[in-house]
Amino acid sequence: MNPIRYQSPNFTPCTCIAGFDMDWTLIRTKSGRIFPKTPDDWTLWHKHVAPRVQALHAEGYAICIFTNQEGVSKGRVKAEDLIIKFIKLSTALGVPILCQAATQNDGYRKPHTGMWTLLETEWKATHGIIVDRAKSLYVGDAAGRPSHSESKRKKDFHDADYKFSVNLDVGQFAVPEECFQTGEPVPDKSTWTLHTPEAFVPAKFVSTLDNDPETMPTIDPAMAALWLCVGPPAAGKSTFCATYASNVVCINQDTLKTRAKCMKQAKAALATGKPCIVDGTHRDTATRAHYVRIAKELHVPCYCLWFDRSKEVAMHLNALRMLTGGPRVPTVAMHTYFKRAEHPQIDEGFTSVIRVPWRARFTSEEVRALAGQYLV
Repeated sequence: MNPIRYQSPNFTPCTCIAGFDMDWTLIRTKSGRIFPKTPDDWTLWHKHVAPRVQALHAEGYAICIFTNQEGVSKGRVKAEDLIIKFIKLSTALGVPILCQAATQNDGYRKPHTGMWTLLETEWKATHGIIVDRAKSLYVGDAAGRPSHSESKRKKDFHDADYKFSVNLDVGQFAVPEECFQTGEPVPDKSTWTLHTPEAFVPAKFVSTLDNDPETMPTIDPAMAALWLCVGPPAAGKSTFCATYASNVVCINQDTLKTRAKCMKQAKAALATGKPCIVDGTHRDTATRAHYVRIAKELHVPCYCLWFDRSKEVAMHLNALRMLTGGPRVPTVAMHTYFKRAEHPQIDEGFTSVIRVPWRARFTSEEVRALAGQYLV
């Protein structure tokens, strides 16, 4: 679904964009609540907002707002109320603006770059204007900053705005305190989530795992054995089955719907003296025990194929799959998996536990480039 859009009647596209998040960047609630109580529960974030935006407009920047508004798709916000807010915001700022609101968890929602690239495509086709990202800027409050005790400021709820700017490679990113020169202290960028030692870096992830030296496990189609996949959603289990076990009976609970049906098919396949592979998350020992027991009853080995992926990697791959036309597992399901997951152990009854490396198989250079962006 395309983003909701409002464009002031006298708005003019330019080669340079001054992009802004909306909530808690250009505006804040009058009530002090995180989310507005009513459509009119807002005021400009700081007294310097309008003068600064007007100065940027005078310098030749196109003033564009990029905001995530999933509340529209969830029925908490009316689209018509959002448009009215955009119109009133243009008046409060004193300049013509173009506003876009991503209402779904899709390629338009920040940190995905769909809203920005949509403008670039349209402006080039309609006006012959090519946006100069290097001379453009973006301002947003979701930067992944830690809490600050002196100012009693809480940590940022997310880092989507900063990731959005990194994905676009704009010339400058600023948080509201910097852009509007409020005098409030801003934590050093080295402490922001993107720059901490444990930070997930998509570009590094793609280049490293694309050349992973570990070999893929081989399944002998002539040897009766039960192969059990273990790992989070979007970890590559189904792709492995289709690529490396295409000549083996593959049993998928997403297709069969129940574990009972999967177990019945596994027994039938093994009874023929052939191997079978069971595709599923199988996150805990109790779930895996059902299949280990089948293997013992039929006197065949039981191998665990462990798709050992961190939550950050799994969430990234889940978003990549959605953006390239595949299904998306709900975020709550991802969190639930990692909250309850138990690492497989050989003493559960497995013949061996085999770690399956991730293999980057990109269908195009465009998909490879997308995989190197921040997607969550």
